[in-house]
This record gives sequence, structure tokens and C-alpha cells, in this order.
Amino acid sequence: MRKDLLSISDLNSEQIHSLLLDAIDLKTRGWLSSLSQKVLAVMFEKPSLRTRMSFEVAMQQLGGHVIYLSPAEIGLGKRESVPDVARVLSRYVDVVAARTFSHLTLEMLADYSRVPVIITGKFMIASVRAAARIERPILANKTKAPRPNKA
Repeated sequence: MRKDLLSISDLNSEQIHSLLLDAIDLKTRGWLSSLSQKVLAVMFEKPSLRTRMSFEVAMQQLGGHVIYLSPAEIGLGKRESVPDVARVLSRYVDVVAARTFSHLTLEMLADYSRVPVIITGKFMIASVRAAARIERPILANKTKAPRPNKA
């Protein structure tokens, strides 16, 4: 079943907790090739150095491939309609990461796509970072060895 991630509210607290545990596990054990032979299309209406690097490096570290599509290449909603872009990308890639000016554009992209669509905008990234900052100390305490009792 296809699962889009268009907003942090698409995840419940258990899913966020699980994602953070998985991230800690990957950092601890090293990168796996879990996305080998998978292709991510990274598509920005509004380019971002940090977001692009984050997605490209993560995908490569997990064994996958990335195709970056610049605003000039697509002309989303101008030269190419959003439904057409979604249908074409669905034929070639396994997942789409998109940063659009309008959330409605993102929702339309997800509606017409047969592959998962992930939001990359600053609000999503900020929400994930905030959740990680809150959860990191909690997880650190759970993974530490218990302190010996002082007798």
C-alpha cells in the first residue's frame, strides 16, 4: 500500500518514535543497502541546498539512486501539468520527494502518483528536527545501561 508523507501530522507518535529509533540504529550500526536498486526523484519548485544534500546523501548511503529535477526542467504547472508530472514520475521512480510553493500542488502530486510522495519543505523538516530534539534525550536515557545502586 502506498503511503505519502505530506505533513508531520500524517504520522502518529508511535510512528515518529519508530522512525527516530530506526535513525539512531542506522547511525549506530552503519548504513545498510536497504534501498538498493531504488530510485528517488527530488523535485523542487524552490531549491534548497541543505534539503537537497540531505535527501541525496541519505539515499546514496542507503544504496539507492537520486534523480534531481530542477524547476527549469519540469516547469511544474506551467509547461507540465501536475497530474502529468506525477504519472510520468510514477513510471520511472520508486518515491518522489517534492518541495513546492503550494501545499495544494503537493497534494495533487500525491493524488495522481502511484508511488509515495514525501514533502521536503521547511515546515516538515522543522517538525522532524523538533521531534528529534525532544525525543533524543528520552531515547538516550532508555539506551544507557542502568546505574549501579550505591549501597
